[in-house]
Amino acid sequence: VQGVRIEINADPATLPWTVQDTIPATDPQELLFVDAAAGTQHYRATVIDDAGAEGAPVETSVDVPFDPPGQVSELTATIE
Repeated sequence: VQGVRIEINADPATLPWTVQDTIPATDPQELLFVDAAAGTQHYRATVIDDAGAEGAPVETSVDVPFDPPGQVSELTATIE
């Protein structure tokens, strides 16, 4: 095995997949995503052998919650 290609997509029905990284077979098979956009993120992993042949992709999705900012702690209005 040469490695695993990781792709990401926000809406597979309308958008193309984007290659995020290819993890070499010699590395731990993990990839950390930081600051992912809120909403459902779709991921696809495809094993690539030494000859460049690709296995069947495996897909999963993760819901990234949207945490709204806190409320205004004080608001003062003045009319002059």
